Amino acid sequence: MQRISVKSIVGILALLGASASVLSVAQEFTSFSSLAAQDRGSFKPLSQQQAFPYVVSELGEKRLLVSWQPAAEHYLYKRGFKFTYHSASSDDPITIEFVLPDGLEKNDEFFGAVEVYYNSVAATLELPQLPSNDAFIVIEYQGCADWGFCYPPQSERFSF
Repeated sequence: MQRISVKSIVGILALLGASASVLSVAQEFTSFSSLAAQDRGSFKPLSQQQAFPYVVSELGEKRLLVSWQPAAEHYLYKRGFKFTYHSASSDDPITIEFVLPDGLEKNDEFFGAVEVYYNSVAATLELPQLPSNDAFIVIEYQGCADWGFCYPPQSERFSF
């Protein structure tokens, strides 16, 4: 099966006398398609730490704030956040309740309709108990770059 390029379609439309608005849309699509293809091939993924840096701050004895500042043209998935509390006194991790602000609706090429964060986002965590010296939390999150690179889900340990 032979493939026809978008530029060929624009040329055919011009020969057939297509209206100026149809040609304009087709030419814009051609420009965008070639730019997108060029961008996808020329971008190099940032490291996870560069793409999604975060800071953990104490708000109170049992409250933490975990704040992210995604790099330009990167976003985090709201559904990708999860926090668990671990300590030597318990074999089972405890899921930590948290609050996130509303994100932006996005039709993601990997996951369809999702809620995401492009700018800074902070999760307020309510710890299940006062943390002991051996306690830690596991911070889970996932994000992507607009140009088509999706980072694997991350799971990082934060000790008190």
